[in-house]
Amino acid sequence: VRWTKVANGAILDAPVVGKVEGVPVVFWGASDRFVYAHIAGSGERLWTRELVPPTRTQAPARIMSPLFHDGILYITAFVHDKALPTYEQTATLFALDAATGRQLWAQEVCGGPVGAPIGRVLDNRFIVFVAAQRGLVQAWAVSRKGPQFLWRHQMPHEVLGSPAIEASGERPRLFLGSKFG
Repeated sequence: VRWTKVANGAILDAPVVGKVEGVPVVFWGASDRFVYAHIAGSGERLWTRELVPPTRTQAPARIMSPLFHDGILYITAFVHDKALPTYEQTATLFALDAATGRQLWAQEVCGGPVGAPIGRVLDNRFIVFVAAQRGLVQAWAVSRKGPQFLWRHQMPHEVLGSPAIEASGERPRLFLGSKFG
């Protein structure tokens, strides 16, 4: 074992590794509402970022596996407040500067749990796809400046994971399985 780190909450999804100024960095999120960035070789902390401010009645967050592209970390978080008067469920797509952890923007994507974002360059734009558990799939053209909504599709059944995208071809296909096959 080269190094270990302990978060203040469960780590529900896989980390991702991306290079920041030529140095491999490991990024992951935890149910404590934080995103962590550590130097892959040494474990030295690069930064941590709280994505969602806490409330007294907030359930643990579901922060999924990040997506690293061109110096930006895209990550989804689902948080819900269990208080009856304010029972609120929010899933958000965040863009963070991978070198500093500074939040570039945040976009609410739905009112329920979501999977990890996936992305691909299409027509000279980086497109991020997010699937919600309730079967809603959305596409966003993203950059440092912010997200631009492109389209959504409602599937007939619940979705229990992230979509997959065909890696080759001029007209790639998006694949997503539903709860009932």
